[in-house]
Amino acid sequence: MQKWIALAVTSSGIASTLLDGGRSAHSALKLPLNLNLTETPTCNIGKNSGMGKVLKTCKIIIWDECTMAHKKSLEALDKTLRDFRGNDQPMGVLLFFLLVTSVKLCWLSRVQRPQMS
Repeated sequence: MQKWIALAVTSSGIASTLLDGGRSAHSALKLPLNLNLTETPTCNIGKNSGMGKVLKTCKIIIWDECTMAHKKSLEALDKTLRDFRGNDQPMGVLLFFLLVTSVKLCWLSRVQRPQMS
């Protein structure tokens, strides 16, 4: 049996409460608070820190509600993963799964609504 690491983050603190031990992307990845002021943002994580080791060894990152995140958040993670993994491929050749909120909206639209009289 192989033991792989998966990292799950969300774009909002509310959504993170739905995950067991869940954290927002800003908290888990130490993203800058004001991304607009930074030209090329990076995650404020050291390579040898606990989270740095997780980012080096994890096989997949799942980001729920990714459409709610600033595009520079994804760019910061991309730059950090390329640096930590020593690979210039996008996201350091890591499987990256972005969950989109519209999927939930499509499911909700199928729920039958009570008829109005």
